Amino acid sequence: LNGKWYLCDPTWSSGAVDMEKRIFIKNYNDAYFLAEPKLFIRNHYPLDTTWMLVTEKPSLYKFLNRTLIYSSFYDFNIEQVLPETFNVIIERGKPLFIQFSQPSDGHTINLIINGPKGVVTLTPQLKKEPNGLNMIEHSFSSKGLHTLHVLLNSSYVFTYSVLVK
Repeated sequence: LNGKWYLCDPTWSSGAVDMEKRIFIKNYNDAYFLAEPKLFIRNHYPLDTTWMLVTEKPSLYKFLNRTLIYSSFYDFNIEQVLPETFNVIIERGKPLFIQFSQPSDGHTINLIINGPKGVVTLTPQLKKEPNGLNMIEHSFSSKGLHTLHVLLNSSYVFTYSVLVK
């Protein structure tokens, strides 16, 4: 547009397949149209890395091991999330610290944790760190593999796989 390259993914913006019903559910979302390259590269890795349109290009290994993010990551304009890897290992009873950038306040935050003892939904306290990032702290009481989803305003934003030893 006007001599400048932009990134978009019209397929991901159109909806998704409901695997149980085996039907396509139309759900228009413009998060993948003209997205900032540093956000777009979070879940799109081109064959030719020139099309990343960023100066610091992540390796394919780093890309494949990043935190799983959803379209609402773009909607909330989140640019940074820590830990940066999808797979997290932690000791039982020790806190897991999740940090993320979020330009505005006033969002409802929930954790949905699917672990060996079932599914639990929590509303954690959000703390503002001196580095400008928001922080959530959670300790796991049971060992095993847990899937931890972070939601803002009831929308899935990012997910981790947490192995608790």
